[in-house]
Amino acid sequence: MILGLGIDQVTISTVEQFLKNPKYADDIFTEAEKELASQQGNPVDFFAARFAAKQAFKKCLAPFMNDKEFNYKMIEILKKEDGMPAVYVGDELAELLKAAGVEELQVSTTTEGDNATAIALAQ
Repeated sequence: MILGLGIDQVTISTVEQFLKNPKYADDIFTEAEKELASQQGNPVDFFAARFAAKQAFKKCLAPFMNDKEFNYKMIEILKKEDGMPAVYVGDELAELLKAAGVEELQVSTTTEGDNATAIALAQ
């Protein structure tokens, strides 16, 4: 059963401008995400898609946050062996989701032109 759904789109060129300030990446992305980005042919597209995904999860998970502030590093989006995004959460968020009956998180991302889009699903 779908318990939460979120979608977001960001402009890649805007993310590229933000990335000129290293603090931006440090505030939003985990070390593992930054390492994975450095291995991509186009790290800016990677970061933009991951940021859109985190924004989509912010919307998707809002009903389960119980007045806790969403921190972008609560969600880590890496890669499965087949290249598809893999979603990981920290212990605090895992407990909130478990209490809400959320058993699985899924995400899909895409980039086209100057846009990165993501949809997040809580089941």
